[in-house]
Amino acid sequence: METITVKLWDIRKCPEKALRKLDENGGKTRRNARLNALSGHLMKKLAPNATADKFGKPRDKDKFFNLSNSVFFIAYAEANAEIGVDVEFVRPVPEKLKKYISSEEEFALITSDTAFFEVWTAKESLVKADGKGIDKAVNKIPALPLCGVKSYNGKKYFSMVKVFDEVAVSVTREGEAPFCIGIEEGNFDNLI
Repeated sequence: METITVKLWDIRKCPEKALRKLDENGGKTRRNARLNALSGHLMKKLAPNATADKFGKPRDKDKFFNLSNSVFFIAYAEANAEIGVDVEFVRPVPEKLKKYISSEEEFALITSDTAFFEVWTAKESLVKADGKGIDKAVNKIPALPLCGVKSYNGKKYFSMVKVFDEVAVSVTREGEAPFCIGIEEGNFDNLI
């Protein structure tokens, strides 16, 4: 079975010197500003020819890729077909939000904050693979099966969710061919 490698950077491991350079360039010190700046630098390095399409999805004529960030993490993945990746730092979530984003079947599976992020990242990676953005109520975007084939907007996609430590990662690729997710720690050397 094919493995799609997700490169995962943890901003807490970024050298302070590089973070200070980001602060100098952008004049911002908030974690989200640093995370967004690092994501931008990363995309320029790994997909230098990428441009945003009319829906805002970054595209490169030479490869299919996607990027995501959340709290402390940046995730990047490439594939041989349209791909979406989502990463989330697992943290407490209000019950109201759990209900809002899920169908009845999905809500029955959300028995913990970790389970919520499994469902959420599955929805996000599917929408990102589709490339058209959220065009319907979030609870109508299918998360299930978390690992397997699902249909969305007239196309078939294979999705896989992986949770480890404090991170939930979901990858969705167009087509029905199964894959596994491999995680590789991203290196900050020469990123900034």
